[in-house]
Amino acid sequence: MSDKIIYPSIDLFLYDLKDGLGQDESKIDQNCREFCRKIYNDLDEESFQEKYKQFHKHKNTDANAIELLETRRKEFLSPLDGYYYPLQFGDTYALQVDCSGKEDANGKSNDSEQELDDEPFLKLKQEIEKQISCEVGTLGQTWLAWGKLTENKFDSEIEKIAKNCYIQLVKNYKWDRDLIGKGQWFGGTIFELWYCPENVGLTGKEFWEKFRRESHHVLIWLFPYDQSPDEMRKKLSSVYEDLLRLFQYRHKVVWSYYQSRHQKYILKKEYIEIQPSIQQARDFPRQLKTKKLKLNQLQKTLIPFLYEAALNYSQGCIWYKCDGSQIAS
Repeated sequence: MSDKIIYPSIDLFLYDLKDGLGQDESKIDQNCREFCRKIYNDLDEESFQEKYKQFHKHKNTDANAIELLETRRKEFLSPLDGYYYPLQFGDTYALQVDCSGKEDANGKSNDSEQELDDEPFLKLKQEIEKQISCEVGTLGQTWLAWGKLTENKFDSEIEKIAKNCYIQLVKNYKWDRDLIGKGQWFGGTIFELWYCPENVGLTGKEFWEKFRRESHHVLIWLFPYDQSPDEMRKKLSSVYEDLLRLFQYRHKVVWSYYQSRHQKYILKKEYIEIQPSIQQARDFPRQLKTKKLKLNQLQKTLIPFLYEAALNYSQGCIWYKCDGSQIAS
């Protein structure tokens, strides 16, 4: 006998970098444009430019939180029950996309029972991906699937239903591998799962591109049968702002870690390359004592090192040659 669920819904929490260290104006503009496209991918170029300007006017603002739409949310076209909610948190764009299927015949939330075997969560995820043109966040994203049980269930039965939901959400699924933990929250049972692909022979930057497209962070939140759908929706609404912040911190930490792996790769590679210069520099005191040190040789030894450092690590700083002329910025 198939399990049933009431008001199955999905929220996607997606994060893009607004402006990274050392990024110039053209890259910052591109970041804004690509984020805006996730919301307005159905507009012609002229209409899109108007929406883009509305987002872009905040590019130099590092306020704690800015709602990017004058209407706060952009609703899905009827009869779809869903919306976009974009914000700017400092140097990060955040987007919540909510979808609960289709409204009922009266234009209200559809609270009828639905068969899990009909894969309602798969259909909802596909609809959200369609709405954002299957794009992924440059910093990361989290899927939150939720709904209400139709009858009282034992813990083992609730976990079985959660597994069924998870299978609908991801392709590369292994419940025992990906399950981080579970707990109780607002009367419902919540499961957290995270899949991280293996890093085999890839640099930090290469792996991050693989990671952000193949990894998945999923939460499944199942509410008890004796809560009304309105109570469930009210509880979700009360925590959305906190979840937007929480997942931003999470993905920023993961992103920063893999950025550090990329920088470590560069440092190890360039440390080998500068070894000859280091050995020559160590010999300078002896040459100075024996009056065999030649300034042109010193300059020849140090300039390549400074030039490489400027290109890879300055990120907006200005470096100069010994004669005062600029090397790179």
